Order: sequence, then structure tokens, then C-alpha cells
Amino acid sequence: MADVNVVADSTAQPPYVEIVLTAVAGSVFTDITIVRVQDGVQTLIRNQPTTGTSTAIAYDYEMKYGVPVHYAITSSSKSISSGTPDADSQLTSETVTVTPQYGWLVHPANPAKSMQLPRGRIIGFTDIGRAANATRHDVMGASLPVYTINGSRHGLEFTLELKTRSFDEEGMLWALLNDQIPILIDWLDADAQRLNVAPMFVQVGDVTQARFVQQVYADSDESYPDHWRTWQLPCVQVQSPAISQQTAVWTYLGLLNEQSSYLNVQAAYSTYADVQAHSLEVSNV
Repeated sequence: MADVNVVADSTAQPPYVEIVLTAVAGSVFTDITIVRVQDGVQTLIRNQPTTGTSTAIAYDYEMKYGVPVHYAITSSSKSISSGTPDADSQLTSETVTVTPQYGWLVHPANPAKSMQLPRGRIIGFTDIGRAANATRHDVMGASLPVYTINGSRHGLEFTLELKTRSFDEEGMLWALLNDQIPILIDWLDADAQRLNVAPMFVQVGDVTQARFVQQVYADSDESYPDHWRTWQLPCVQVQSPAISQQTAVWTYLGLLNEQSSYLNVQAAYSTYADVQAHSLEVSNV
């Protein structure tokens, strides 16, 4: 039977849970699947470990902060000497809780690009809307229209207003947003409850950056630093990015963990070729 150990690092940049798997003596892993279990929801973690070794390490950067989490692991291994497959292992890790000081904007494909949300960085949070997708049809000779409803309303839409206070912070935010992959707004659990807005993946639209007028004067002082910026980030709630954006591992199990129903699969992928290539349509990424 394989062994699993988990360690939460709340002070890392960004915070994560490290999952360490150890195969039975004299064996190496041939397949590993790790599922996050948190708030009763099961999610295949994006950062899957490499097989072919007796010790495999994975990192989870997308758990909710302040909420207990554990991992369900299915692994296969084989004997190094004979190549004989071992019995599959079904493991459940210990429960850990990640408790950072602040929330984070997490880049799912490259966590090193993630950005902290300390107090004062979020300076505005606009009204939240949910667009309708019902289609109106006016019937000749009838006074009342008919609507065709093809699913639930769209996700949340809002504008997140941020402030950066240095050129380094400005560069960090551009690096986070540059490749246009959806990002995870991972609030602290207390903030999520206060705002009544759960952590979510968002697609960020056209970004605007406002600058302070003092930047044009040579005698700017620390009272009005010319490297402050205020940002408008239009956000639309979206599905989590496809697992393929971080790992080559892709199975129908992974697909069903990413998409809760075949209706969602149909909405995210226009053809089965797209599913096989695991590339989301631009409008749904």
C-alpha cells in the first residue's frame, strides 16, 4: 500500500498544499489521480505528479483559504525488478487548512505569476450582474412574445478595482494578466462570507490603468508618488481552465471533474475534436 503525506504552507507565494506520495518498497508509480475534497466538492487538482518514480510530489494552489481540505488519491504502481503490477491503492490524506494573511489572484497555469491582495490593494468592487441568455421571439399576430431558454443565466459580472504602489507591482499585475488565461480570485474565507461571493475563476476583459497627474512633474514627492496606479479589471465568472493548460494528463475522468454535466461540456467545447485536443473555445475560456 502506498503512503500519502500532506503539508499546508500558508506563507508561500502563493500558498499551497504539498502532497507527497511514496510507493511500496521496490516499486514505482505508473498512474496517479489526486482529487481535492473541500466543502463537499470533489475537484481533480491541476498539478498532477510525474510517475515513474517511487516518490511523487504534487502541489495544489487552488484550494479555498480557511476551509479544511483533504485529498482522495488513486494510484497504480509496478515492481522495479519484475515489472509486475501492484494492487491499486485508494488513499485518503489527512485534513489540512491553508490560512494565509491575505487573499490572492492565482494564475492556474503558472502559480509564480500569482499576486497577493493585501489590505488596501482592492479599492473598489462594482455592482454584480448576471446576464440573461434567453432569446425573445415575437410571434406574428400575438401580443405576447415567446422566449427560448437554453440554460441558466451567465456567471457573475463585475469590475474589480485595484491599486498598485510601485513599478514592481505594476509589472507583476501585467505579468499575471498578459496571457489572458482565466485567473482565480481566492478570497479569504472570512472575506468571501462577508462579501457573499465565493472564490471563483474570472476572465478579465479590457484593462484600464489610471495614473496620477503628479507623474508629469519633476518635483513629485512621496505624498503623491508618480508610480501609483489604479486599475479597472472587468471580470466575468467562467469555468475553471481545462486541466491541459498545466498538465498533459487528460482523461474523461478529468473532463467530468472539470465539467459537472454534459450540458457544461457542450457549452465549453464546440466539437469532440476540441474535447480530444482539450482546447477551450475562446468565448468560453
